[in-house]
Amino acid sequence: MNFSTISKCIDALNKTSPFEIKVIQSEEAGCELYSSKDKHTIIVGNQVEVLLYLYCYASKDFFRKYLCQSIYARHSMYEKALCVLKDLHKSQNLVNNILARIKQNSNNDLLSNMTMLSIFHEIAHIVFSVDKDTSTSYFTDVYNRIESLRTSLETSYSEDNPIVNQIHLGIKLASENELNTAEEIACDCYAIDVVFKLNSIFKFSTKQVLNYCLAAINLLTCMYQVEFLNRTAHSDDNAIFDEVLAKFSIRRTIAFSRMMDVLADEYGINIYKLDKMCKRIVPSIQNILQLKRLAETMAIEINNRDWRVKDESKHIYLNELKQFEKYYTSN
Repeated sequence: MNFSTISKCIDALNKTSPFEIKVIQSEEAGCELYSSKDKHTIIVGNQVEVLLYLYCYASKDFFRKYLCQSIYARHSMYEKALCVLKDLHKSQNLVNNILARIKQNSNNDLLSNMTMLSIFHEIAHIVFSVDKDTSTSYFTDVYNRIESLRTSLETSYSEDNPIVNQIHLGIKLASENELNTAEEIACDCYAIDVVFKLNSIFKFSTKQVLNYCLAAINLLTCMYQVEFLNRTAHSDDNAIFDEVLAKFSIRRTIAFSRMMDVLADEYGINIYKLDKMCKRIVPSIQNILQLKRLAETMAIEINNRDWRVKDESKHIYLNELKQFEKYYTSN
C-alpha cells in the first residue's frame, strides 16, 4: 500500500495530538484494519488494499468472492479458498480490462478516501480510550441523535414499514451498545470531523469534501458486508443478518446527519442532492438477499468441515493468491 498520502495526513494530525499515532502494514494475510489502543497504532492487513480496490472498481460479485476466499483461508480451508480464487482467475483478464476503463472515468480518489476514513475511524477508538472528555462528548452527541431519531420515527412513520423497523432495531442496538454499535457510530462521526479538521490545513475544494462524505457512505456499505460475512462464518442465524443490517442502517443514518450539520451551512451543498447520491450507494434489497444466500452457503461449508483432516493446499493457495493480488496493489 502506498502510504505517502496517509503519512501526510497522520503527520498533520500528530502535530496537535497529545500522543503520536502510527500506521503500519501487517505482514500477515487479512482483510482487517484495526487499532492497537495501548500502542497508539493502526494495523493495516495486507489484503485491505485489494479488498477496497475491488469494492471501488470491480463488480459486487468479484469483491464478495475475494472476501469469501480470505474467510475460508482464515478457517484453514485452503482447498476451498483456492477453488474460489481459481474461479476469480478465470474472469480476471476481462475484469482487469473493465477496471482500467472504469478508473479512467470515475472518482479515482474513492480508494484513497475510503482508506483514509477507515484509518481515521480506527484513530477514534484510540482517542476515546485515552481521552474521556472527547469520548463523552461524542457518545453524548450520538445518543442525542439517536433519541431525536427515535422521536421522529414515532411521530412520522407507520411501524409496519420494514425500513422503519430496521431503523428501530438499529436504535435499540445503539442505545444498548450491542455489537459495539454506539462506539462504531461515534468513531464514524469522529472520522468525518477529522476530514473537516484537515480541510483547514489542506484547503480541500467543495468537491473534495463532498467526495470524502460519499466515501464515508461507501466505506459503511463495504464494511457491513465484511462484518456480516465474518459474523455468519459459523452461523446463518437470521438474527445475525437482521442485526448487522440494522447496525449498518443506523450508522449510515447518523453519519449522514453529522455530515449535514457542516455541509449545508459551510459548503452550501444541497441536502436533498447529497441524500440522492448517498441512496445510490446503499445496496438494493435484491443485492442484500444475494449476500445473505452467499453467507448461508459459506456457513454450511465451514460448519461441515472435517477438522480432523489436514488441508494440504496452503502452499499452492498462497502462491495463487500472490499472483492474483499483484494486479491490485501499489507495491
